[in-house]
Amino acid sequence: MDLVIDVGNSETVVGLIEAEGLDIVAHWRLSTTVPRTVDEYRLLLHSLLRDGGFSSDNVGMAVVGSVVPGVTGIITDVLELLTGKPP
Repeated sequence: MDLVIDVGNSETVVGLIEAEGLDIVAHWRLSTTVPRTVDEYRLLLHSLLRDGGFSSDNVGMAVVGSVVPGVTGIITDVLELLTGKPP
């Protein structure tokens, strides 16, 4: 599955998409909080995945779109921790 994150000024939308069928399996809306640390985002995303019945092992790749430069680098660091793959 692919993890897709859209960071906006007010809200951040996170979606989990079935890679083959492009079906949205799960999605969540979070407030975009600056500053939030890598650890906070990692725990938040890990909890959302777990509560949805998924794990970071289910994530094959991740995509980030962001209009908040202060969050972009933090999110890419978090995704590297979750997936074990560099951004």
